[in-house]
Amino acid sequence: MTSRVTRIILCVGIALQLASCSGGGSSTPAESAPAATATSSALFEWDANTETDLAGYKIYKGVASGQFGAPIATLPPSATSYEAAGLQNGAPYFFVVTAFDTSGNEGPLSNELSVTIP
Repeated sequence: MTSRVTRIILCVGIALQLASCSGGGSSTPAESAPAATATSSALFEWDANTETDLAGYKIYKGVASGQFGAPIATLPPSATSYEAAGLQNGAPYFFVVTAFDTSGNEGPLSNELSVTIP
């Protein structure tokens, strides 16, 4: 496949989930404060591939530029966005997208998107 994914747009959303607190009305302080777990996600989009034999897209994530392992997701040809969830706050991430055809040929990596989750 010769065409490339040309654009990735990033939106970062942060959800904060607090551990439940007991509300028993006791004036005795708890042994420890409830733990807070911050989770983040990155939503990005790309331009649709227009080749007639497009079978879908593969999403890759790395923690260093140019260092990608196996795809983290395989999406249908109708997809033009992906939300990567469970990202650690303060950590850098790198994402690329590829298109693949019905014969299994995978195109080149898109431009790399780098983001540090706030």
